[in-house]
Amino acid sequence: MPLYSGVLTKDRAEILVKMLESEHIFGPAYPVPSVPLNSPWFNPVGYWQGPVWINTNWLIIDGLRRYGFNKHADALQESTLELIEKYGFYEYFNPLTGEPAGVDNFSWTAALAIDLMH
Repeated sequence: MPLYSGVLTKDRAEILVKMLESEHIFGPAYPVPSVPLNSPWFNPVGYWQGPVWINTNWLIIDGLRRYGFNKHADALQESTLELIEKYGFYEYFNPLTGEPAGVDNFSWTAALAIDLMH
């Protein structure tokens, strides 16, 4: 979210991007978990304790673009859309397996998928 806010220096933004790239922090098979993978509070299916949310990915994608990390934004956009295509419009997803959780046919996910496709 700091990327989306636009308040970071470019140097700090680069540090966050490195964390997004790390498979031990925010870069699992299905990014971006809502809690770092190396946190003792990480739970891949716990509500806001680790799952991937399409709305937060959308904010991160936008933030990456604001700072000029377009390749990273494109990669996250692609993986986010692949997750939705594979499993459907669920509320949130397990970042380790991609398995869906929460409500199916979640309008927030569907609306943001449409936006990401354009």
